[in-house]
Amino acid sequence: RKLIIPYWLKKQAGYRRTWNYRHGSCGINAYGLEKMDREEDGMNICGCVYPMNYENASELFSFREEGYELLFIHRDYFHAMHPDFSLPEGIGYLWVCGQPTLKCKDPLNNFCSDIDCKRHNPTRDSPILQSYIDTVLEGALRYKTAGSGHADGMNFAAAIILSTSGWDYPWYNDRLLAGRPWCYSRKYEIIDGLLSTCETSRDDFINRLCTSMQSLSTKRGMLETVKESLLGWATIQFPTYQPGSSCETARSSISENEAEVE
Repeated sequence: RKLIIPYWLKKQAGYRRTWNYRHGSCGINAYGLEKMDREEDGMNICGCVYPMNYENASELFSFREEGYELLFIHRDYFHAMHPDFSLPEGIGYLWVCGQPTLKCKDPLNNFCSDIDCKRHNPTRDSPILQSYIDTVLEGALRYKTAGSGHADGMNFAAAIILSTSGWDYPWYNDRLLAGRPWCYSRKYEIIDGLLSTCETSRDDFINRLCTSMQSLSTKRGMLETVKESLLGWATIQFPTYQPGSSCETARSSISENEAEVE
């Protein structure tokens, strides 16, 4: 099994995570980094690091992560989510999947007709897919540490959502049997609960398109009511990350006016 540890990429690196990777032939938009013009516009981004054989790195980034620019980022820009973990001594730089490749050179990432041009925002033809989100968050929910770490997976999943921007594009609930999600996604209640309460995604969760790619009508009011009723809980579950602090200490030392996490 791979040793996969949740880590923060600090905002000082100058990036944010958003839905800017377009897989033209398949019709899906996935996560990607975006380089910000100003360092202060960057986000603290929650992801994971894991060791790998140097000889296998080229194959990984050439095939599995095809279409992303390869970054080498110094270890000083990373901080472990859990206080019991740290990068081994001797590691200077980490390989990171960066921005999607851009062939058309459009700085606004608007639509282009080149199917191999990756860096574009979601559209109705290439939306954010719920099944992709489920895969990411179900993996995060499996993470736990010994002792008091029984809730680490939920905190990890929450941090991933909070440190992702760009939810205000077409978002399609493509789950199998979307009206009976428990048949194929046993974690759907936790996932939908986090998405519907996190400040970065909750407004756009209400606009999530159903299986006919239509906006909700009568159900919209119900979701608005639930969102408003859980605002207090959401401020506790989605704290602002402070570099140098653990996930738990950050949870109790946040400023209500700050909300920058990945």
